[in-house]
Amino acid sequence: MFAKVFSAFLLVTVVTAKLHDNCACHNGDSYNWRLTAAACTEYNDQGYECAQATAEDKIAGDQWEDACRKIAEEGYDCANGEGKCYANPSKVRGRC
Repeated sequence: MFAKVFSAFLLVTVVTAKLHDNCACHNGDSYNWRLTAAACTEYNDQGYECAQATAEDKIAGDQWEDACRKIAEEGYDCANGEGKCYANPSKVRGRC
């Protein structure tokens, strides 16, 4: 019985996943390309692909936002090329 319920849960989860053609990281209301580039690397390292190789390739929104927030906390390259910049993860969003 458990196996049937678990299988049904997995099917619903896969079917209802929010998939997108493109996503970016925003800090507050502002797009942040340095944060987005670093999140793309993190997202790829987790076994996903942040760039579309084909029209069928999609980005999983929840996992993308997780990558944005992780990089915001761990740090990403500053605009001046010196050191690391950080953002408050609670204010960072993955916009798709």
